[in-house]
Amino acid sequence: MSHSLFEYFFDPEELEPFYSQLPGTSPVPKRPVEPIPTASKQEPPTQTVPSAPTPLPQPDQVAIPWQTQEKTRDESRLSPTENRVTKTPPKVITPSPPPNAPTQPAPISITTPPVDNRPRSNQTRLRRLLSVHALGQYVFCPRSAILAVEKGDERDVDEPLPRFTYLPNFDLEKIDEAFADKVNQFLFYLLFSGGLIVLLKMALDQQNRVVFYPCLLALLGLAWGTFQVFISLLDLALRRRAARQAEAREPEPMINKMEPVNWWSLLKAGLEPIRYQHPIPHPEFPLEGVPWRVLQRGSLRIPVIKSGQEKLGPKKGELYPKHKIRLAAYALLLESTGRFDVPYGLVFSHDSPQGLAWPISVRSKEKTIQLLEEFARALYQSQAHRQEPRPPQEENRCTRCEYGKPTPITERELRNLRKSDQAPLTLQDDAGKLFHCECGDRFGSVPPHGIMLKKKLQPIIDK
Repeated sequence: MSHSLFEYFFDPEELEPFYSQLPGTSPVPKRPVEPIPTASKQEPPTQTVPSAPTPLPQPDQVAIPWQTQEKTRDESRLSPTENRVTKTPPKVITPSPPPNAPTQPAPISITTPPVDNRPRSNQTRLRRLLSVHALGQYVFCPRSAILAVEKGDERDVDEPLPRFTYLPNFDLEKIDEAFADKVNQFLFYLLFSGGLIVLLKMALDQQNRVVFYPCLLALLGLAWGTFQVFISLLDLALRRRAARQAEAREPEPMINKMEPVNWWSLLKAGLEPIRYQHPIPHPEFPLEGVPWRVLQRGSLRIPVIKSGQEKLGPKKGELYPKHKIRLAAYALLLESTGRFDVPYGLVFSHDSPQGLAWPISVRSKEKTIQLLEEFARALYQSQAHRQEPRPPQEENRCTRCEYGKPTPITERELRNLRKSDQAPLTLQDDAGKLFHCECGDRFGSVPPHGIMLKKKLQPIIDK
């Protein structure tokens, strides 16, 4: 993928043969080709002089793509009454020769493609949309935001991947299904344990050590698994009880401060959770994203996001700045889809129905737009190799960052990368093992990741 900022170009006429071959589409008729008489002289081709390269703008002259006044489509090529679909040429009726007429060979003619003298327009411009996840990462660390854009990381749920011991907590139907499965699994373990106990007693009576010790080990392992299933069954039972006994309660429509909320109380109040299958693009700003859930009722839309940590903010009852920016960005996207009211947003941890409601004001939306413009400029400056963003002042933000985590690398892999002009920032520990990380390879500096500090990795120049 090209690292150009926000946009790339294509010619619509180059895509015409592709769309004509799609199933269910009729082929576009070609223009009639007129033969050129053999006696006429062919004019020499016109030589085209390549245009001079356009100089890059200065850093203080960088313009945001959605603020430019350049036309995205050329309206001068076609008249207002002319359709953009290629016109079908009129049929030419050729009279059939009489039955007894002598056949003559068809004259040989030299045909060339027709010359299109219509003025060429600028190629169609498409915007490159930034995800809400990348915008939230820009508040946390500008370098991680740029890496998220370049790697195409558009996920906007910070929760970890489902674990083996994962239990549902935000869907009552899934909780009931998981509870029924755990009950069946628990009964199966009890029945199988009873069979092992009978077999173990028979081996003990017969003094058969070959059967006794394997059965004993299997019974101990099965007992541990039965205990784990019992703990999960108890947890699901408590979640079912909390969901069914919750009281209907929701924040006021125009809240002015942060309030604690309960997921089940919101559902009991009549708010219906919906899930968008595709990201929502903004019609004006280069922004897109899809929240984890959206609570709706009438014209009310409430974006809901989840955090990957149990703490929703630096202190109890507070939110991190990246969560506030993400909620305000989702408010802009939801309001652009229709006449909806988005007075506040909700943040929950990855495995708890207790969350916080944060009011979304006009000021917060304006701040989000300004931050989007700043992020666009920083991304352009970095991809144009003019100025790289500085690492965050708080080094603890890099402690568990996935882009700063060191990865082992071999001498062979390092030589292959250097041959392809992709020399990474190589790190070395006390034992001589080589490592590298995505953040160091992209920005040329070692981030203070926790594993790097623990292993005392140092950058090397030549290895």
